[in-house]
Amino acid sequence: MAIDAINGLIPTLIASHSHLLYQSTLTSLLPTYLPHLAPLGLEKVRSTAVAILPSLFDKLSDGKDRVSKPAEEALVRFAQTCLADTPLSSSATLTSSGRGKEKESPAQIYERLLTDVLAGKNPRGKVGVMRVLVGVRAQSRTIGLKALLPSLVAALEDGDGSVREEAKSVSRPLSSPVMIFS
Repeated sequence: MAIDAINGLIPTLIASHSHLLYQSTLTSLLPTYLPHLAPLGLEKVRSTAVAILPSLFDKLSDGKDRVSKPAEEALVRFAQTCLADTPLSSSATLTSSGRGKEKESPAQIYERLLTDVLAGKNPRGKVGVMRVLVGVRAQSRTIGLKALLPSLVAALEDGDGSVREEAKSVSRPLSSPVMIFS
């Protein structure tokens, strides 16, 4: 129950116009909160992903570096802490009790939001997602990029110069031999 209350509060804190509140949420609250989720089970991680990730991905598109950089770091931290057991591009899903409908796993939610921002129109968001991918890759030995490849290739031909440059600089670290495309 407390997890649900915190999950409801964090997006509000992230959306706050107070820079100090936003910064403290991303640099103090989330790093303390996220490690405690994994032992509680996949469903708690999933509910946290549903509640928090959209707000964080939204902040990637902000024009101010003091807003987008902490969001990038928080997204890398979220992937490192909560998605370690289920890599991106995994087919693992949660099954809802009762109806038998499948729900997205935390990794699938994360991947969908990455893909949405990368395929979107905002160049700042695209650049932010590519930086997040490099950060996640630096923390993890493997990361599946199969679903993201079309958008990453399209970024190399993007109309915005900053997106093209970031895609070029990101393509080398992401394609290192340790990378697994699943």
